[in-house]
Amino acid sequence: AAIVADEDTMLTAYAGGEDLHRLTASKILNVSEESVTKEQRKHAKAVNFGFIYGQREKGFIISAKNSYGIDVSLQAAKNYRKEFFKTYPKLTSWHEKIKNELYMRGALSTNNGWVRDFKKAAATLIEEHEKKVLRLRKSLENIKTQASEAQRICSAYNDKLKGMLFTDSRIETLRDNKTVVVAALLQRQRNLFEDLYDADTLLKTIKSCNPMEVPRYLGKGSFLNKALNIPIQGLGAELMALALTKAEKALHNNSGRLINVIHDELVVECDKKDSSTIQHIVETAMCTAFAEIFPEHTYMLQGLVEAKSGKNWAEAK
Repeated sequence: AAIVADEDTMLTAYAGGEDLHRLTASKILNVSEESVTKEQRKHAKAVNFGFIYGQREKGFIISAKNSYGIDVSLQAAKNYRKEFFKTYPKLTSWHEKIKNELYMRGALSTNNGWVRDFKKAAATLIEEHEKKVLRLRKSLENIKTQASEAQRICSAYNDKLKGMLFTDSRIETLRDNKTVVVAALLQRQRNLFEDLYDADTLLKTIKSCNPMEVPRYLGKGSFLNKALNIPIQGLGAELMALALTKAEKALHNNSGRLINVIHDELVVECDKKDSSTIQHIVETAMCTAFAEIFPEHTYMLQGLVEAKSGKNWAEAK
């Protein structure tokens, strides 16, 4: 994110070997970096991984609780967001750039050319809403038919009762029951008509607006958060794919075997006697991949990769 957005403060921090979570904590909480506690750093971690990708205050509160187990008030979330973008102003302009590109192109790319097309997603949402309108229209026609038939039967009972010299309680009961059914069907008909009117109006709106606005009108969030993810997470995936190929090739002539990849971690099995050599090979492969994709930012290689060994993955972590 620092590289893609060309965020000076972040890049300077990395160049100086600073802990970015600790730096963010000091800024959002107005404390010195040296005095940042483990809990405060956790708050900053939630802030960094939330607001970079376009999270708003309410979404941040939920994410902070679910992902980091921390409780944040709405006012604190507002303060965090304000101080975050004050500290890293280039992220604000980068967000605007991504938003403009999203609305103009309807698609976003990583620096290496991987593309995500949101126009197709918008078209799918519109199609789903069209189907909803058709279902409502069909339901309304069915209810109209049922209500009309119930009204006919009710009228027939009334006509029958009018032609009788003496009241027939059985027919009266049938008539009264059918009257209740008619009332319920007519109410259902009115409700369906209102639902259809609202859905039809919304369909006209989403068909006429910028396709990138469609999910917002349908109450399905926003494409913007996903668009902000593409250049960062997509590039991270490309970086890991390159690191995988380099690590695999480097491990051909020794006991090391790649057995898993989890987010930004590679898991390798090897003979115990080779563990230090394998650690060096994996670290080198990952750093070389980073240097190839970001040749102008090799100063970030120090401390970029950390390899550990153990009897199993949990112990190695």
